[in-house]
Amino acid sequence: MTNVASAQAALAVLGGGGGSRGNGLSAMTNYRMLETSREQRFEAYTKQPTVQRELAYFAEKITGIESADDLLEDWQLKTFVLKAFGLEELERSDHMVKRILTDDLENQDEALAYRMQDPRFPEMAVTLRLDQGTAKIKSPATIQEVAQRYLLNGFETQVGQDSIATRQALYFERKIGKAANIFQVMADPTLREVARVAGGLPTDISRLDFDKQAALYEKSIEVDRLKDPDYVKELVERFLVRADMESGAGTAAANGIVSLFQPGGGFNVNLLV
Repeated sequence: MTNVASAQAALAVLGGGGGSRGNGLSAMTNYRMLETSREQRFEAYTKQPTVQRELAYFAEKITGIESADDLLEDWQLKTFVLKAFGLEELERSDHMVKRILTDDLENQDEALAYRMQDPRFPEMAVTLRLDQGTAKIKSPATIQEVAQRYLLNGFETQVGQDSIATRQALYFERKIGKAANIFQVMADPTLREVARVAGGLPTDISRLDFDKQAALYEKSIEVDRLKDPDYVKELVERFLVRADMESGAGTAAANGIVSLFQPGGGFNVNLLV
């Protein structure tokens, strides 16, 4: 298996998790509770001493780097940046991260960030532009953007300690509006998982050829409505209900609710193989 394929396989686990929960409550209940206190909980998270120390360290140290190697050799700085883009699983993959950050982004056919087929990689590379030196990564605007990304991802990670599905829902709400087509949805492990569950697609859909998978995803969600907050909200609620069903949380109630979303029944992948 190539390095690219290996990384993609490892990162695929980020999209999993379903209705797993750490506080015994259903994903829908966790989400509803968060809806009423999200701003307060986010503010409380940002004020945690450990978070404040991480922010201060990043702001101080990032202005002193002169190369991608300087960034990667500072473990605390490197992990901060990777967490900001939801790529903390690459903490021990310095060679790959260096390629992502320093490949010439003008050559999209060769740049590893684009070859990975996951929007998080070019997002990080384009934000930092270490292929052009360190001017952009040290600019106040970029420092602020990376810090804000770190806070958002960190908050969602904390939410995930109570409910992985709720964390996935928050990520989906935040990122899905940038997807212009079904392939961009499928490229991101978390967006793909939320879309799969919300659309009532089975876990073994990955057995199908990619084109057949894409066709089923296009049938299950309306891509042209992904910038509509009301439609995104509907998808998130479908996802949470079905995630709870998959995990066995609140099954009886979930069965009644999900029937409103799925009048014609689910897909049978075996009929399409």
